[in-house]
Amino acid sequence: MSEVNFVVQLLHKLDFNGLKHCKSVLDTLVNKASFVRAKEVQSKDPRDYIDYDPSFMSPDSAPYGIISGEVESLGFKKNAGQPQTKWITATGQSYSWSSNDGQRVTTKEPIDIASVPGIKSLMEDLNTIRGTKYNSCLVCYYHDGQSFSSYHDDDEDCFEPNSSIAVVSFGVDRTVEFVRQPGYSSSDTRPLYSLKPGDGSIYTMKPGCQEFFQHGVKRDLRVKKPRFCLSFREMVTPDTKQAQSNLVSSPIKELIQKFNEGRVPAGPCFSTKPVEVLSDPPTKPPNTHHTKRNTTVLIGTSITSKHRIKNHQIVTRGKKFINLSESGAKIRDIRDTLHLFFNNQVDNSKEAVNVEKIIFSFGTNDIKYSRRGVWHLRKYVSDVLRDAKNMFPESIIIVQCCLPILELYWYTVPNVIKFNQMLSQICSELNCIYMDCFRDFITCDGRRNNNLFYDWLHLNDVGLGILCYWLKFIVSQSSFNHVLSNIPLSYNRGRGRALY
Repeated sequence: MSEVNFVVQLLHKLDFNGLKHCKSVLDTLVNKASFVRAKEVQSKDPRDYIDYDPSFMSPDSAPYGIISGEVESLGFKKNAGQPQTKWITATGQSYSWSSNDGQRVTTKEPIDIASVPGIKSLMEDLNTIRGTKYNSCLVCYYHDGQSFSSYHDDDEDCFEPNSSIAVVSFGVDRTVEFVRQPGYSSSDTRPLYSLKPGDGSIYTMKPGCQEFFQHGVKRDLRVKKPRFCLSFREMVTPDTKQAQSNLVSSPIKELIQKFNEGRVPAGPCFSTKPVEVLSDPPTKPPNTHHTKRNTTVLIGTSITSKHRIKNHQIVTRGKKFINLSESGAKIRDIRDTLHLFFNNQVDNSKEAVNVEKIIFSFGTNDIKYSRRGVWHLRKYVSDVLRDAKNMFPESIIIVQCCLPILELYWYTVPNVIKFNQMLSQICSELNCIYMDCFRDFITCDGRRNNNLFYDWLHLNDVGLGILCYWLKFIVSQSSFNHVLSNIPLSYNRGRGRALY
């Protein structure tokens, strides 16, 4: 049976509602796996994956002189910029790698390692002493301090993934920096560890180093002399690839085999009925599952805490509202609440809800004591919104503006204004919705309306009514592609603001 016919018959056999359930479960598992992976990457320290020996080879030794002569005979050009490379191997295979943006592919033709006996002898010594199986060497030439290499990893499929990489340096000292793999934190480009390998030294990147970190050689205009480095690696040979492919079975082939043998597992997405040949397209099965109401989740501070804004004040027809606000919550507490809610959705599938919108109300707990401004909070707010978008990719992320606060200190009012400006910018960058209801809680001359809407630090019943009207409007909307200039409030002074 061909794979096409198999897929057609399998789709006929699948239950539609069960298939939707499988998709939901898979999406949740993928999101959870990505966060587990992010935590794993962030917990790693590059110093645990790097060994450094500064006196591996003496510059006065005979092997050092032989290898230096062989490297210089390879014919490197004396130019600046990107380092030049030569690929020396015993496998006879070329070596290709892509640039970080994927727009450029570099291919190096093989040079027989037998033509450079000094480098070959060094590789054999490393294999004997360390028990490795190096069979190739990438020689890099840095003309001076203008030659550098950007952050990258050496995890191409042509290399054995469980093998280390040993780098022997010749010439002037250059700084090698290690950073975290991109995409797992907002400080991916900040060096976690720096190494300055000297003449005749060796450093080894252990298995796992390429998986969790990237490395690069820093530009240094003060350096006027050249540097060579020999990077010994284990390239996968065609025989090894064939042996590995024989050990790994295809999931599709296994599923086809089970299907042909009648051993397709029964479950929520598979029907136990025999396959029927259909001449007409199958009709849509009746909806026997309970439809979950679209849910809006509010995570905030004392302004929106549970005892102040309740479900019955916000809920609209066919909607559900969950308030996870806590009094005194700071940005890190809001992020922890988001993670706890997500983990509960993953662990308790029976209680999982269809999260349509997530509203964040960050409040003033982080900014009322920030004497030097609030821009240092940008990273933490961005991390919360990115986490929400990754955990709930189909949900609309909404950020409520920070409401006016009493002038407790001389810097509190400017901090609130700057914090809202920052929130608006972050929402624009991350494609989130910014709910700007600030003007509805101040007087016409721009002052906080203490008497009408506030009870000391928090909103009174009238102020809560206005905020609930805004939240109810947000919950009821299904699209925010349009910009609203005015929202009619049920209060005489109500003046709506645009959603940016």
